[in-house]
Amino acid sequence: MERPHFTPNRNEAPPKIALPNQALFELTPREWQVLLYVVEDLTNAEIADLLYLSTKSVVNYRNRIGSKLNLQGARKLAQFARKHQHELQKLYEVLVVKSPFCEYKQ
Repeated sequence: MERPHFTPNRNEAPPKIALPNQALFELTPREWQVLLYVVEDLTNAEIADLLYLSTKSVVNYRNRIGSKLNLQGARKLAQFARKHQHELQKLYEVLVVKSPFCEYKQ
């Protein structure tokens, strides 16, 4: 996922995005990355390779995401991710990529 350069514009109105789950604000930048790869139906091993993590770490991230979003099981998380794919991608852009408060580097 390529990150565009962003300079905050204080006069710019925030985009209108429907929130499928308020707990999305609790996700870390790494959890967001894993969630967006879940949207793409990647396996734990594929996500691990892309993020330079162990498969067990990806499983742990998925479990934490599911716990935060109150979704039990990998299937429920995948269904949620696919159902709200567009909202999740927009929220990631706003909350993680464009956030002037986030120092996260990919």
